[in-house]
Amino acid sequence: MSAYILPGRVTDAGAAIAQAAEAERLGFRRVWISERYNMKECGVLFGSICARTTRIEVGSGAMTASARPPIVTAALGATLHSAHGPRCVLGLGKGAVEFNRPHGMRLFG
Repeated sequence: MSAYILPGRVTDAGAAIAQAAEAERLGFRRVWISERYNMKECGVLFGSICARTTRIEVGSGAMTASARPPIVTAALGATLHSAHGPRCVLGLGKGAVEFNRPHGMRLFG
């Protein structure tokens, strides 16, 4: 069973670490986080959660594929795997025109 943590807009991203530790204590297999670029960057949160926990897996909602160069996304996954084992699932999506265009990102698809 999985749990969705750190929902919506937040001002304290560190709450995700405590929520993930509690989910692990309760026996959940994985926690999911939806990325927001102003306060919920998956690489930082995944690394922090994996450093604080021992077995719980971390997964992202749909990360906009064009938001980072592909090599950066691959490095995020490879580094997490190297440091913490196979505990990370990266969800990729194409994003939304309303968000991507003002930020200079193109849509795939």
